[in-house]
Amino acid sequence: MTTPDTFFPPMRLFWTSLKRNAKTVWVPVDAKLWAIARAFDRLGVSGNQVTGYRGLGIFPGVYLFSTNHWILATIILVPCFLGDNTDGLVARLQEARQAGPLPLLTELRMTWREIWKYKGCSQFGMAFDPFVDKVLVQGVLQITGGGIVHPGLMVGSICIALLSTWLRIIMSEIKKSTVLSGKPEPVFSIGANTWGKAKMVTEVGSLIDIVFPTFMMDHNQYTRANANVTLLASCILGLLSVLGQARGLVRYLGTRPTT
Repeated sequence: MTTPDTFFPPMRLFWTSLKRNAKTVWVPVDAKLWAIARAFDRLGVSGNQVTGYRGLGIFPGVYLFSTNHWILATIILVPCFLGDNTDGLVARLQEARQAGPLPLLTELRMTWREIWKYKGCSQFGMAFDPFVDKVLVQGVLQITGGGIVHPGLMVGSICIALLSTWLRIIMSEIKKSTVLSGKPEPVFSIGANTWGKAKMVTEVGSLIDIVFPTFMMDHNQYTRANANVTLLASCILGLLSVLGQARGLVRYLGTRPTT
């Protein structure tokens, strides 16, 4: 079987494979994050629980930033950011041991406790993870970005985040109503797409340009310009992500049967 490192050997550090029903699925991942995901799996922690633990650190971390306790805030929030990919990796690792993907109808009949502890990929996890990411990024950005990045970029960033969340809620409700009516599950995904993942990377880059120079009291025109450029890039990528989500939804609505 052709693997990513066949084309570019150094990529073997960033790819791993999941065995599922005798089929090999290649997943891009940093080796260290994969090791962390395996550790969570051995502890019996589900992907949804990892996302929840990340969410628990947001509000105390943002509050500490707002009260100028930068060191404590950074200690709390850095694991929340680093865990962005870990929760998904844990879910994929655990799903590889399941008989197959979790049907949406089965998930809708599960209790919150069962979904919280479910070891595998779920529609709840696909929606919950991007939501936690948005709250995390926007919380830190709105607290620390004042006077450093352009106000229009801050407003644009949070508007795109709200638009994406609103669209994801609509798509989730359409999926639920379709399945509960006895029709096949829609094929569009409510999870983060490639543009959304790239947006998260640029947002984190912008936050680094904001937080660390502020902490070191070393902000200058270059760090400010870099923070604005990376945040502008994240806004553009965010719009592309929203358009990608909307395109999948519109395509489904245009092709679904009327009866």
